Amino acid sequence: NEVPFLVNIEVTARGHQQAEPPRPLGDGTSAPAPSGSRAMFVLEGEEWVDAPVFQRDALLPRHRLVGPAIVDQLDSTLIILPGYAGDVDASGAIVLTREVETA
Repeated sequence: NEVPFLVNIEVTARGHQQAEPPRPLGDGTSAPAPSGSRAMFVLEGEEWVDAPVFQRDALLPRHRLVGPAIVDQLDSTLIILPGYAGDVDASGAIVLTREVETA
């Protein structure tokens, strides 16, 4: 009297997903007001700096953050160091670029 048991099962699901509506655009030069500030230690200058904190879900395409800055989101934190800037692209990604040489 052997009891049968399931070894493997495969399921295929099909459906229709609605496209997300386009996000509104920022003005291309600014960012939303920071939600606060936090002390951040910068190794290059060996000093503490006061960095504005931005909430990730408040950033829109074309927003620009100039370091030092901190971007908080539910699952991660992005640090933008002095001398760098972060530009939010059309997909919502933050693209970092070095703006100036730091001391």
